[in-house]
Amino acid sequence: KMEHAGMVLFRHYSEYSFMGFVEVLFNLSKIRRLLKAIKAKIKTENPDHVVLIDYGGFNLKIAKFCKELGVPVHFYILPKVWAWNEKRVRKIRDYVDQGYCIFPFEEAYFKGHGVNAVYVGNPVVNQINRFLSNHTVSRGKYIALLPGSRDQEIYRILPTLLRYARKSPDKRFKLAAHDVSKYDGIDLPENVEICDKSTYETVANAKAAIVTSGTANLETALLKTPQVVVYQANRLSYEIGKRVVKIKYISPVNLILDRLLIKELIQSDFDVVHLEEEVEACLTGHTRKQILEGYNELADILENKNAGEVVAKHIIAYQ
Repeated sequence: KMEHAGMVLFRHYSEYSFMGFVEVLFNLSKIRRLLKAIKAKIKTENPDHVVLIDYGGFNLKIAKFCKELGVPVHFYILPKVWAWNEKRVRKIRDYVDQGYCIFPFEEAYFKGHGVNAVYVGNPVVNQINRFLSNHTVSRGKYIALLPGSRDQEIYRILPTLLRYARKSPDKRFKLAAHDVSKYDGIDLPENVEICDKSTYETVANAKAAIVTSGTANLETALLKTPQVVVYQANRLSYEIGKRVVKIKYISPVNLILDRLLIKELIQSDFDVVHLEEEVEACLTGHTRKQILEGYNELADILENKNAGEVVAKHIIAYQ
């Protein structure tokens, strides 16, 4: 979208979208080459400001480099140091001139550690509002499947989702694909329909959804579709993560509400038996009602802010 708005791309971030400790280790040389190239580009271009977005481990190295050059650093979607590797908060304090938080509880956390930070709202809220203002939602009787957009997520998540679909011939499923070509050659059951580049529409009209952990959980919640969150990582990455990550939940929805509203099926719990049980609970009755009530609470907490516009105004006004 930034490219469409006129930004000239130096590299596309999707080439470097690695998840997991092991996966990052395997791609260290590629990441180092990118870091070196971007530093050279910044030095040559001598920008008035640098805006970093997410991607904490990498972008904090860029922040330090910019600080040494005297270039003001803005960091949108600050690294989740409250979840793991908290010592990095000192780097944020020292290298980032202005930080922008997308979770309400983060502002107080970062300010408490000396970071110049402000809660700007969550970008997902504005995206969902825009979608809902232009589309009519009509709940269908199918279950939406969101196996993720990264190759490694699809590789690990999709087979279990398809086993569940095959074992449930009485149910209809729609698989939301960011790039339908990634599913070439995959044998889909007859009751699974693939939907290309229409994720919001697919989720909004679904009776329930099975969603890979991440931003999609938040989007599904704001679209008011009951869901089950799933995740399965490389075994070594997961074992390392268990020891260093200090959060109670993996879903942004549960993190923001600070309670287990939507069920999380992780690693060995992510199987057909558990899916059958948890999806069924989402379709009718008390669990469904409870989830929908929790979604209303979530929307109130996040507030109706246009996060991108708020960030842009802060950057323009920065002195």
